[in-house]
Amino acid sequence: MLYRDRVDRPGEPYNCGDRILVQGNGTRVSFEEDGVEDMICPPGKS
Repeated sequence: MLYRDRVDRPGEPYNCGDRILVQGNGTRVSFEEDGVEDMICPPGKS
């Protein structure tokens, strides 16, 4: 289970290849520079 800002975010998969997060409502959000996403999907890895 992943949490961000202490909020449970089920159903929001990370797309490491395209460096996006698909939110529960279907909105696609680009990874933030130097954000938590880099711990989940290290740059240069897909």
